[in-house]
Amino acid sequence: MLGIHLSHPLDPAYVLDSAAVYPTGGIEVKIVNEKGETVPIDTRGEICIRGYAVFKYYWMDEKLTKDAKDENGWWHTRDLGIMDDKGYFRDLIVIKEAINVAPLELEAVLYEHEAEADALVVGVPDERSFEEVCACIKLNKENPVTVNGDDIREYCEGKVSTLLMPKYVLFVDKFPTTDTGKFHRRRMVEEASRLLKLKPVT
Repeated sequence: MLGIHLSHPLDPAYVLDSAAVYPTGGIEVKIVNEKGETVPIDTRGEICIRGYAVFKYYWMDEKLTKDAKDENGWWHTRDLGIMDDKGYFRDLIVIKEAINVAPLELEAVLYEHEAEADALVVGVPDERSFEEVCACIKLNKENPVTVNGDDIREYCEGKVSTLLMPKYVLFVDKFPTTDTGKFHRRRMVEEASRLLKLKPVT
């Protein structure tokens, strides 16, 4: 992302496994919610960046500059991510047709469905688009509503962009988690790819 972070082969195994990165010197990174408030560690939100490597303004476009950077110099990237207690952060995006797609937007819609207890949206390999959107859903066992993939896609129509419409819908009993109990998005990608019999794009 933007060349302002780095990883190192001697980083801890959990860092390398989760594709987490650390800001380079002179760069500040924080994660904020929709109100612009800094969120707790391991909480999803928008990645904001401040420092010498961040552009000062958009050329001859004051409105765009104002929309992207706040009065304190923080650039609101519109990318979603999380940060751990060591200061490592990682993007939560799906790259579809060379466009970064934020899974949190689709997850927020799925959470509203009466049949669902939880949802995790990931990008799985696709030869044409590089990645395709896969909605992994844990159903609410206390709700008798029966749904299938087509029901989910129909529910999402008009609520998310076409790029975010899930090509795949998987119903799972549980999500893989880290040692601290957080959803492990990379392992979910691997599991979804296995279940869908998808091979990595070379």
